[in-house]
Amino acid sequence: MQRKKLFSLVILFILLVAVLAYPTRLERPVETNNQPPDIQASEQSFSVLSANVGNANLGCTSYAFKLCEQSVENSISAGIKALAPDIIGLQEVLADWQCADRDERDPNKVCAQAHKESQIQRLVGPGYTILCDARRNFTCLAVKESFANIQGCAPGDLCVAERTTSEIEGCENNFASLTASIATHTGHFFDVAVLHLPARGPSCRSAVLEELFEVRSADFFESDQLLLMGDINLDPWRANDVSQQTWTRIFEAGWLGRSNSYHSGIAEMNPPHYTLRVPFFDRTLDVLASNFLVGTAEVLGESEGSQRLDGGRGMDHRALFATLYFPEEN
Repeated sequence: MQRKKLFSLVILFILLVAVLAYPTRLERPVETNNQPPDIQASEQSFSVLSANVGNANLGCTSYAFKLCEQSVENSISAGIKALAPDIIGLQEVLADWQCADRDERDPNKVCAQAHKESQIQRLVGPGYTILCDARRNFTCLAVKESFANIQGCAPGDLCVAERTTSEIEGCENNFASLTASIATHTGHFFDVAVLHLPARGPSCRSAVLEELFEVRSADFFESDQLLLMGDINLDPWRANDVSQQTWTRIFEAGWLGRSNSYHSGIAEMNPPHYTLRVPFFDRTLDVLASNFLVGTAEVLGESEGSQRLDGGRGMDHRALFATLYFPEEN
């Protein structure tokens, strides 16, 4: 009897902590781009996928929850290839060096097999130019060769991003964000930022955002047109800490004279679909935004009629997918 009472008290305590920890939804004026009335979309468009592909399985703990299961990699790769996006931003990719010195005996793990290509190459398939962060190679950008070139990276190559955020003392430095400049074959030039902000420490997330968009912005960007995507590890609509305040300040200030707008989140639904699915801690941590494009993203596996990128198991995050349009020239 005493055990049952103790068990009930523990469950009640966990539920109380979860309720108190869950942030309230905040109302604030934020731009979305459900095609603003003064901007018309042209017929020129491209597709974008943003996904944190980290493995939710506890068996991947020693890999820091990177994508360590071969079956999950295969499922995600099939999902990416079915969508065939023009631009792909991925976080939590398993890097080659994580397998180099590991004697993996589990045949279900990626590192148990010899691979000729890096995981990012296997995930996206042929026909992409790829750029990964310079610190851990966990955050990557892939651009379809037939769509555009990544500045400083030869078509079809796997390159290291010179424009990678710095390590910060006392922060989780497995998390890195990168930027790159894209030149499309139809004559458009813009910057892409693939973000993965630290999961722990609001001050650390703030420091990365400030480095990118305020302190060293000249080192990271070359265009006044910006496409932004990734896992920011904060919910802009349900959080209220210093990192959320920094994000909102930077986002609402716009970028080089152009207003930022969401393609994801409240652009599709208000309140937004969750992109992180963890019991008691569901959040919308993944975003897709720009200051020059038109279009609305869907949350794969959450938006009506959509399918999860991983085929139903493996990822704790839900991917974002959108067709975005260049505005018509005046």
